[in-house]
Amino acid sequence: MASEAGPPVGVVDIGSNSIRLVVYEAAKRTPVVVFNEKVMCGIGRSLVTTGRLDEAGVERALLALARFRVIAREFGVGRLDVVATAAARDAENGSEFVLGAQAAIGCPIRILSGAEEARLAALGVIAGTPDALGLVGDLGGGSLELSAVSEGRVGEGVTLPLGPLRLAEDGDTSTERARAIAAAALARVTWLGDMRGRALYAVGGAWRSFARVHMDKNRHPLHILHAYAIPRADALDFSRFIANQSRKSLERIADVSRRRLELMPYAAAVLGEVVAQSGVDTVIVSAYGLREGLLFDGLPAEAAAADPLVEATAEIAARESRDPAFTRAVFGWARPLFPDEGATEQRLRLAACHLSDIAWRVHPDYRADRAFHEVLTASFAGLTHPERARLALALHHRYTGDTEPDRLGKLAQLLDPLARAWAQKVGLSLRLAYALTAGRPGLLRGVSLSLAEGALVLRLGAEEQVLLDDRVERSFVQLAKLLQLRTEIVRG
Repeated sequence: MASEAGPPVGVVDIGSNSIRLVVYEAAKRTPVVVFNEKVMCGIGRSLVTTGRLDEAGVERALLALARFRVIAREFGVGRLDVVATAAARDAENGSEFVLGAQAAIGCPIRILSGAEEARLAALGVIAGTPDALGLVGDLGGGSLELSAVSEGRVGEGVTLPLGPLRLAEDGDTSTERARAIAAAALARVTWLGDMRGRALYAVGGAWRSFARVHMDKNRHPLHILHAYAIPRADALDFSRFIANQSRKSLERIADVSRRRLELMPYAAAVLGEVVAQSGVDTVIVSAYGLREGLLFDGLPAEAAAADPLVEATAEIAARESRDPAFTRAVFGWARPLFPDEGATEQRLRLAACHLSDIAWRVHPDYRADRAFHEVLTASFAGLTHPERARLALALHHRYTGDTEPDRLGKLAQLLDPLARAWAQKVGLSLRLAYALTAGRPGLLRGVSLSLAEGALVLRLGAEEQVLLDDRVERSFVQLAKLLQLRTEIVRG
């Protein structure tokens, strides 16, 4: 299943609590996941008390790795990166386990140092959130890696023995004691206070589970964990709430696996201390972490610098639109309507242009809903939840004019009036462009839009005058009405 970008690539991450195989379509800036499987092995479950990896966990891990070897082969994986983290690094029998694991998976295994683990997790966050500013925290079963990130670069980093599996293993460690252990360890990180007022990018399954429970409890309208944001005060309150719950209480409120459930109070206790001591003002979930960091680290500089949203939507345009050249050309064609466009709006509008023909194969009555749903739920990186909702709404307007989707519902809480107006303006400009030219870039060159003295001006070349009909005029008037401008048509 090789793509133009090359054969599939795979990453196996052997953690203290779980082992995961992810197969990506290719090694590129916007890696598309084609297979993702996790096995909860718990090889680090007895590490604190015995100094060794858990025997039953090791057995489960070797079976999982043998399965992953076969799956990777059948996907035609050209490169398989296998890494092991805290448990394999710290255990007395870690080297022995790695030898057996290499035989099971059929390729070398790289044991990451704490510093490497922190750096790769931070690179993964940068891959998914290029403008990340603040603190990356990757909570694994055995350790917590912290790194500073700013302007696409990884700064200082540290690894701490604060994984929930490690904390829970000591029978005397209550969540209150876990909080105290975390507080003491974090107090020694001298640069942590520099993160005040910035964001904590939360990586790792334990913190994702925490965020999922928070999302469900607050009935967040978009059930996507990546870029889910929790304000500081809410993160502190909810971490205390979860840390103080019994397992039975958590079973009633949390739809997560039993193994995750056991460790969630410890993960919450650590999160609360990181937020408290760092002074961050927001916790933002990152679905991109160590595995994506491994891929990102191997990209050429030019590819790594690309905008993941723009790259992903351009790939969709190339694959699904009738004429990808039109989706690029219409961006420049509509620019006069956006004279004060900032960088954020510009990249969102470019993404909307790339996506403007994704529903052409669908029955006309369902195109708007299809475009709205696909954009809203796509696995895009580089988007906040409000930006995702705004982009989806713009594509709905592209197909329906000024009508908002019935399913907008609670999603409206993600959109302020300016965002809704922007989405309508982008959608109506795209609607006019397609109505006027049938989506052909050659015809687009003969027509133009401009703003002049209270008017929206449509200029048509001599050959393009015949393109003007009632449907085009209705689209033109609708756009002008939104902009509170009169219409003017210049022919020839």
